[in-house]
Amino acid sequence: MKTQIFKISHKDVVNHSFNLGLFYYKYLPLSKKEQNEIFKNGRPSGLANDGVEKADVLRGVVRLSQKLEKKILRRRLDKLNNLPGIQTLKMATTSRLLCGVGYQHRLEWGLSLDWTTGFPYIPGSSWKGAVLSYLEFLAGKPVEKWAKNDQVKLETGKVFNKYQVIDIFGPQGNAITKPSQGQVMFLDAYPEPESFPGLEMDIITPHYMPYYTSEGENPPADIYNPVPQPFLTVPANTVFLFQFVSLTQNAAKYINDLRTLIQETGQNHGFGAKTATGYGYFNPV
Repeated sequence: MKTQIFKISHKDVVNHSFNLGLFYYKYLPLSKKEQNEIFKNGRPSGLANDGVEKADVLRGVVRLSQKLEKKILRRRLDKLNNLPGIQTLKMATTSRLLCGVGYQHRLEWGLSLDWTTGFPYIPGSSWKGAVLSYLEFLAGKPVEKWAKNDQVKLETGKVFNKYQVIDIFGPQGNAITKPSQGQVMFLDAYPEPESFPGLEMDIITPHYMPYYTSEGENPPADIYNPVPQPFLTVPANTVFLFQFVSLTQNAAKYINDLRTLIQETGQNHGFGAKTATGYGYFNPV
């Protein structure tokens, strides 16, 4: 592997078992600048302030993502589809998707990449939290503050009361005396391999970088230069499989209502990060 990270290409993939997640988080080749910093300081400072070089790196990762072995993920999905009682809801991204940006990475922006297949995915805990958050958004308050007769009505007319929510998601709030698991298991959401063309690069351009990085010590002003910050996203029109399993007979009666809730969450609330700026919205397939 060459040490110049902007030379990454699909030719660097040695065989079909190449793992993009492992490569992105553990084996990105170092730039000359980082190599010098390692010899000088013992560790690299990263590429967060070098937008041009970071963009070159991410372009290489995008090219590699287009070469992922789809058969590996297809085998996993086929096994999941054969699980007893599994429910699957297909939804396609209507905008770019960001998930896992909070993961620590030396390029500043993380991304949820599966450790065994290398494909991007939405962790089950992440989209489960988004679905619950949508209910709380409609109610205007967290579940633990709902009264016994409080309920939320979806656009389709479906109604969720506090007892249904606790059955599905488990007890909520800091005052829980006996924490317990919800009666529905939310599985990681993977893309359909055939619909995934590879990752895309996007760019955000903060205009007041010294203000944001100094925790308010430097006031926001027009004297600062805008600093483009590239990052990886999942492109629009990628079909994801949202899957869940009822763990009890009691939870099985909520299946249809839950499918409606997941679909409406994807359309109106979104999954992943930066949904307020248009990322992470879905339509049912």
